[in-house]
Parts: sequence; structure tokens; C-alpha cells
Amino acid sequence: MPACLWINPVATVDKPPPGPFPVDKPRVPLASISDIWRVPLAVWRARRSLDAGDLAGAAARVRPLLERFGTVTLVRKAAAEVLYAAGDPLSAASLFEPAARKLPRDRAVAIGLVASYAALNRAGDARRSAALLPNDVDVRLALAWSELVAIGGDRTAGAQLVAD
Repeated sequence: MPACLWINPVATVDKPPPGPFPVDKPRVPLASISDIWRVPLAVWRARRSLDAGDLAGAAARVRPLLERFGTVTLVRKAAAEVLYAAGDPLSAASLFEPAARKLPRDRAVAIGLVASYAALNRAGDARRSAALLPNDVDVRLALAWSELVAIGGDRTAGAQLVAD
């Protein structure tokens, strides 16, 4: 069979060379110098609202921060405190967990994580979280509460923690 009669069914030779690939991606907004001061100020205002009992005001201040700076530990911690105060311990625990990995010696994070797990009836997770600061009085109190109220909690261990 002559070579000129054979036709390539894939036709790879006839394709034009590929052109440049488009790399048009939307720009990621970078943090500006004003954000460096705006975020801690907004967190401070949210905590102040939370301490004053203005839960709606604290949530309104934390919500935009969490949307834009949701990976910042300071913002996660403040949002978790607001969510726990609002009665959502599941969401609070999901924000306290990464904050506890970044700040293992932070007292407020350890207390919030233990209390969130206690509210969710997860006594085992509360015990594991209490190991972050085992000698802190408030962490031990939150752990005692979790042992006493949780379905899988050890009531004798909770009573012993309260007695200590």
C-alpha cells in the first residue's frame, strides 16, 4: 500500500500549535495599612459590645470581619466568643478549634472550647481541650460542668473537680 493513500484518523499533524493560555484571574485584595489598625479596633468594639450585653451589635461588628479575615486567629477567637454567647456552641467550637491550635496557652480559647464541648455533650473532647491549661481554675470549672451535665460525663470526676 502506498504511503500517500494512508490517512491519519486522529489528524494530529493538521492541528495548529496551541496558543497562549489565558491567565486572567481576579486579583486577590491585599491587606492595606488601614486594615492592620481597623481589624483589632473592630474586634475590640465587638468585645466591648459583648461585655455590655449587646449581642446584636457584637455580631454585626464581627460578621464582616469573619467574611474578609476569617483565617486570622484574632478574628476567629472573637467570632467564636460571640457565637457561643448567642447560643451556637457548634459553630463556636468550630472556630475555637483552629484558634486553640494557634494559641494553645490562651486562657479564653481553652475555656471557650471546653464550654462549647460541654454544651454539645462531648465530655471526651472537653477533657482533651482542658489538657491545654490543666491548672487553670476556670478551665477546671468548665470541665467540671461538662462532666456533670454531659450524658457521657463522669459525675464522680466532675464532683471531685468541684471539690478541688
